[in-house]
Amino acid sequence: MSDRVERLANRFHDAQIEDDLLTASAILNETARSLNSDHILTLRMKAWLAYRQDDLVAARKACNQILLNLPHDDQVQQYLVLIDIADKKYDPAVQRLRKLQLKNPQDKFNETLSEMLSASFPR
Repeated sequence: MSDRVERLANRFHDAQIEDDLLTASAILNETARSLNSDHILTLRMKAWLAYRQDDLVAARKACNQILLNLPHDDQVQQYLVLIDIADKKYDPAVQRLRKLQLKNPQDKFNETLSEMLSASFPR
């Protein structure tokens, strides 16, 4: 990864930690100009930012674009579980999460997703 791309990724990560959507959006725009709108890093940023802005359609679209090039990307599959939960699409979320848990049963984020999913089911 070039120094510039690494700096952009690190700055975006810092904005994620701070939940600073305005800064994240500016970094996304800079990344899209520097790389291109279809670059994996740009698409990851788009997915996260769209999810945080409750634009589930755009978040899902960015994730699906990543999966075209990286079909086995666990992080994107985890994003899609989050999106499915937010979109109240529980069956796809359960199926996707089961596959992730089989692939990596020790993953702590998968455990968190499982808890989120359980808490989201209508009672």
